[in-house]
Amino acid sequence: MDAEVHDVVTVRGGSKPRRPHKKAKTGCLDCRRRRVKCTEERPECRACRRRGVECEYPSFQGIVFPSPSTQHGDETSPESTSSQPPKQIRAQRIAPIPGLVSSAYQSVLGVQQHVRPTVTYGMEDMALLHHWTVSTSLDVYKNSALSVICQVIFPKIAFEHPFVMHALLGLTALHIAYLEPQQRLRYTAEAARYHSQGLQGFNEAISQSNEEMADGLFVWSSLNLLYVFAASGRLGEGFWDESSWGGRKDRILGAGWVPMLRGVQAVLMPYFEVLAAGQLREALDIGNWDDIDPDLVEDIDDKRFCRMREIWEHNPDASTYEEILHVLRRIRMFMAQFSTMEAETPGSSVFNRAWQGAFLFVPFASERYFTLLHQRQPPALILYACYGALLHSLNDSWFMEGWGYDIVGVVNELLGSYWERWMSWPLEVVGLGTENM
Repeated sequence: MDAEVHDVVTVRGGSKPRRPHKKAKTGCLDCRRRRVKCTEERPECRACRRRGVECEYPSFQGIVFPSPSTQHGDETSPESTSSQPPKQIRAQRIAPIPGLVSSAYQSVLGVQQHVRPTVTYGMEDMALLHHWTVSTSLDVYKNSALSVICQVIFPKIAFEHPFVMHALLGLTALHIAYLEPQQRLRYTAEAARYHSQGLQGFNEAISQSNEEMADGLFVWSSLNLLYVFAASGRLGEGFWDESSWGGRKDRILGAGWVPMLRGVQAVLMPYFEVLAAGQLREALDIGNWDDIDPDLVEDIDDKRFCRMREIWEHNPDASTYEEILHVLRRIRMFMAQFSTMEAETPGSSVFNRAWQGAFLFVPFASERYFTLLHQRQPPALILYACYGALLHSLNDSWFMEGWGYDIVGVVNELLGSYWERWMSWPLEVVGLGTENM
């Protein structure tokens, strides 16, 4: 008979009714074994003290959450699903970023090859989650009204999707590696391990994605964006396995991380309408971006950008460069409107979204442009240096620290003195101008 039933039970052969015994689920081991109520006093409960026996409590075993596959039942086997051709968008897999530590530590960071039926979070995971809540989540938007999205909604979604939790814990570990240089190796390795698990889970989620998973896919993508910038920037230098994304210059020019971010963007495209109407709508809002038209406004900074047209005047890829120039002009104009606004604007429904502008470059730039950049064509490099100058405005964010400076510096090294005239403004913005040397 179920121990949780509270109906009166009649003792066989007698007239006196009795209530069924309710199994003890808390307390010390001895009281639970004897099925008596435990006073749960530490280090010794009252019953054990009276009986003169050793009082022991069960040890903490971690918190276990069912994975998505077991939570809803195993309706189909891997063999049966693999024979069905998935939709084109779902077939895309996101390639992992290179190992974030040297080969001596690769064995520690291997991606798990098998999906476990349950996901267990232990004390170290809980410590990282606590750090996320009180620190990392507040350092993304730098605005209390928007930070609640990271602080409250992201963890809520992460508990529903283990691959999101792994991404969240990975970014948190990377944040601690930044804050505590003496612990850098340990937490960088932890971050890479979590990221690998999260990436594997994300790729598995793509194959069965639907509108119900849209929030999870978006949150993972947002966390992955910050992780990629943080890990492939200065924080990861000296810890990189350069075999996958090439050397430092290739990495800074986006040889690996740009295709990764664009691949994630393609996965999310079918769900933007669903996301825009849901609990994450504030995170997707890009303000008046669609209304920005730099051709309707005249200012000195915009004219500086427009003068670059001389570089590709007779170039066969002039249309591509013109398109990227327009994107950069829009980004500059979008960010400029917030230049006098503090991160916190009490009583205003308009948030300072200047930081969003810098992240709009990769989604709106064309694939052809990134091919030209990878070929290190001078016009493509100069436009990328201008992007670096705009990116430098985010240098106070830990995950973007040094990015603008490094982009401009690498482009300047590749171009040489012949292009000095066109590099003077980006160099000045990041502090590499001749007057700063």
